Amino acid sequence: MNTKLSVVAAVVLVGVGVVYYVKSRPGHMTISSEADLQIIEQTATNPKDKTSAPQIRNLQTAPRTPIVAKAEEQVSPACTEFFNELRGLSLDSAFKSGKPTLPLGQNCNNPPEALKAFQEQYLKECSHVASGILSKNAEERTQQLGGCFGAANFYRATITDYLSRDQEIKDINDPKVLADILTARLTNDPKTAAEAAERLLELEPNLPTVAKTAAFARFLDASSTAKGDSRNSAWNKVDDALSVAKKNNPKDASMVEMELTSLVLRNADPAITRNQIETYRETYPDVVDYLLSWMDYRSNNKEAAIDRLKTIQSRGSKDPRIPQTIVKVQNGEKEAFSVAITMPADVLAPQPNPPAAE
Repeated sequence: MNTKLSVVAAVVLVGVGVVYYVKSRPGHMTISSEADLQIIEQTATNPKDKTSAPQIRNLQTAPRTPIVAKAEEQVSPACTEFFNELRGLSLDSAFKSGKPTLPLGQNCNNPPEALKAFQEQYLKECSHVASGILSKNAEERTQQLGGCFGAANFYRATITDYLSRDQEIKDINDPKVLADILTARLTNDPKTAAEAAERLLELEPNLPTVAKTAAFARFLDASSTAKGDSRNSAWNKVDDALSVAKKNNPKDASMVEMELTSLVLRNADPAITRNQIETYRETYPDVVDYLLSWMDYRSNNKEAAIDRLKTIQSRGSKDPRIPQTIVKVQNGEKEAFSVAITMPADVLAPQPNPPAAE
């Protein structure tokens, strides 16, 4: 059976892409595949993330330098002006008052075909917000502002990606352009997203979350193109990216989960995989038993899967996935298991800062 990998984030923009942002709760990305595995994005606790957070946020929200479209791309002057205005904004400054002033490209009626759906979604999320039509309910207003902020961030990343698509990643020296390509490509072209993240790390090496995102992108790419083929070079790139990510994110159990999950997906022989996973038992017993339970479940051994999950519970695990997974396994749900990947909210999906006090 061929595996088709698709990723659906918590907030779907359009069928061809997603917004990778969350508000005050974890986002959920589902990998639909023969592996029947979910990936859950959570908030990171790595202290290094706190020290690099301002740098990461600046990469996401700061003004961008204009990119001139090639003549053959036939981008209209009105759309060029709109793109420059949107990309030239400081998103933090634009949203500072809680009443953002945003360009809506009223005269950009015919954007390039590759951008049309994303522009429509941006306008859907931001037209009312930019016109000052905000809910009087605080929670609803926060959702409106967050939705618009995420859509603006994602659309301008997509514009950057489109206008720089013919440029070799290795030749790009602007970290903001690379951050935009990473944001725009992560879910529909993880290979290019990984290349952008790795190039970004060459320019800005002290960004642990970018290192983690590079590993995640390599993992997504290999999972969709090299499942069951342990000799495929895509898995070597996963291993290399994970090595960098683990150095930058020490004691991050989610990196171990990603590493062990990659072993399950790359090896066609379950016995080899089990032996490899077992070598991590002393340090990460719960992770080992969770993934072995998943392998039992994939082999239609529901009883053994539940026994392993209950063993994790008996050790006092506070992982909320365990009781949830037990119920799902008992009910025979296809996507019963999940792997936790921790990401701080400001990485690919920044949210607006609270409005300044008046």
